[in-house]
Amino acid sequence: MKKGYLLIVFLLVTYITSQAQTLKPVSWSFSSESLGNNEYNILLTATIQENWWTYSQYIKEGGPIPTTITFDANKDFEISGTTGEAGAHVKEGLEPMFDMVLKKYADKVVFTQKIKVLNGKPEISGHVEFMCCDDKQCLAPETVPFKISIQ
Repeated sequence: MKKGYLLIVFLLVTYITSQAQTLKPVSWSFSSESLGNNEYNILLTATIQENWWTYSQYIKEGGPIPTTITFDANKDFEISGTTGEAGAHVKEGLEPMFDMVLKKYADKVVFTQKIKVLNGKPEISGHVEFMCCDDKQCLAPETVPFKISIQ
């Protein structure tokens, strides 16, 4: 009987510990919207848990890992301009953890890239690399692949 209780306690502690080590405060969704004339916006949306944030694409060297979006080469579309970013809960200022002025997003941020389709209905693929932090810690940078079918 005592061994059964010890096993249950051990399994419970193992489960709680494993959950604490797999923090995923940012989830991503990927979509496209037609602009007409074979042009589309590719939307990469980060939904961020309360008390966490992720960083802008535009971070100077020596700070956190900036959000970086990489599109796989594909002859069926071309990228137009640079990737934009917008979020309602943006903070820009001195970040004590890195001792530099940074731009970061809480709650939700949408990265938008305009493309021009040259042939057919291409699949847009690539990956986004990002880093997220709260007031006490930063998680290791993470890379998330994406595939978006143009319809």
